[in-house]
Amino acid sequence: MESINVCAIYMIGILAWISLWIYSGAMKSQKVIKTLCIPFCLCILFMLANGLIIGCNLSVGNVELEESLFNFLEDRSQLTLEVSASVLVVATIIYGASREKFPALFIRLETLSFVCLIGFMAPITWIPINQPYWLMILRHAQTVPYLMGIFLCVSGIMVLLNDLSETAENADFSNQKDRG
Repeated sequence: MESINVCAIYMIGILAWISLWIYSGAMKSQKVIKTLCIPFCLCILFMLANGLIIGCNLSVGNVELEESLFNFLEDRSQLTLEVSASVLVVATIIYGASREKFPALFIRLETLSFVCLIGFMAPITWIPINQPYWLMILRHAQTVPYLMGIFLCVSGIMVLLNDLSETAENADFSNQKDRG
């Protein structure tokens, strides 16, 4: 019965991920940027794997272990936030120096990444004290937006790289055309 709670967290997470993917416009963009299906599917795969692994082997550590796992999640999310911020700085420089516009999908995906990592994962309204089971539930509830944030960030980077690649190809084509 207890493992059903954790599995439910990940199943709700998958539904939220699909909804967020559609809302962001990434689902429509997958038709043009074929590689976007990779982070979409990987996020679902990781949530399914987490749900299945925990569902088949529900083990709750002591309070200290559960609390230490929060630090692991926090460190990983900090890394993702730093990568996102770095990509935004580099993109601002690149697009600021050129006449090209930022891809709107890139901005939406990176914004949603920040919302997931900071807005959904970071706030805690309740911390169970000396209750390892509930700490474990809270940890899994935070893992869902963490996974979403990572894969939204990766998707945004893929959109940016796709746009830069197309811009470079078009510039190379017009340079060859001018020479010929």
